[in-house]
Amino acid sequence: MTTSSLTRILAVLDLLTPGRPEITPDEIAESLGISRPTSYRYVRELVAAGLLRRTGESRVTLGARIIELDYQMRITDPLLRAARPEMESLARRTGFSVTLVALLGQRMITLHLVQGAEPIDISYGRGRPMPVLRGTPSITLLAHLPRARQRALFETEAPVGAEAEAAWERLRRRLRTVRRNGFGVSEGELDPHNAGVAVPVSGTDGKPVASLCAVVPRHRFELLNVDELVKRLRQAAADITSGLADPAGAFPPGH
Repeated sequence: MTTSSLTRILAVLDLLTPGRPEITPDEIAESLGISRPTSYRYVRELVAAGLLRRTGESRVTLGARIIELDYQMRITDPLLRAARPEMESLARRTGFSVTLVALLGQRMITLHLVQGAEPIDISYGRGRPMPVLRGTPSITLLAHLPRARQRALFETEAPVGAEAEAAWERLRRRLRTVRRNGFGVSEGELDPHNAGVAVPVSGTDGKPVASLCAVVPRHRFELLNVDELVKRLRQAAADITSGLADPAGAFPPGH
């Protein structure tokens, strides 16, 4: 199987969303612009792999293998292994919820979420793609990427026409400020009732691999000591980087 055909087969999984939890081979063929025989073959292969399961006459949904892979990622992914204890400690010490966001391909994805002392409603929990150009977790990570990568990601959500270049310049100014400060702040960009403070997390090679964000109820934000919170976030991010250098580290039993 070539890489391109594998990519096309896996594109079927992207068609399943909360708004469309089930799909038929005919709908797959129409959405992906492929023939019906090809669509049926894709479905057979994905069902055989456990990535899809049949739910009724010609309909399929995500399969149990997805749950297995999620579990495997939780216990084997080096970034999650290093980040989880630091995030739990940070949430305990600050009382705020903490998220870890990484760039996977063209998507900003929440890899992990630890709720604080007072759990709050957060739209972009674990596994949910979030806007690339909105919200301090995305903006903070974006600010520490090379300019060419920034532009490529900007194109995924950029406005069309004459507005595009003006929007790019506004974004570039914001990214420069975040990079200069070493942290990002936003209020109400992802959820109107939340604010966020985020710092980048580096890999062992010094390149950014994620952003670490404290999510604060917006009504408490004006009373927040941002400098102290940034200090704690930076220490946690540094400890995550140190943890990445220790592949022998493991989660406690039961995790």
